[in-house]
Amino acid sequence: MAVAKDEMIRKKNREPIHGQEYRKIMVGSLKMVDLALSGYENPNEMIEFIGPDAIAYGYDQKEFLKPDGIEIIKVSKKIDDSKFKTKKILEDLGL
Repeated sequence: MAVAKDEMIRKKNREPIHGQEYRKIMVGSLKMVDLALSGYENPNEMIEFIGPDAIAYGYDQKEFLKPDGIEIIKVSKKIDDSKFKTKKILEDLGL
């Protein structure tokens, strides 16, 4: 699974709550994840390196890669923003 690099988050005018190495460890600890990597400059290189069976995109992500022979999964359900929105989590933590 690809974890966004800190500089990519900053390009979206947001500051990462946790550094990319910490996020990579947390994502990598999920049972369904075989390998967690920091995002590549060229996503096609990551696809070539990993050789995934599927690529999953969040409900708010553009499907920018659609390689032949790889299943594309689009998460269609938006999570409950009242509980899981980053801004709400930060407020609850007093940050």
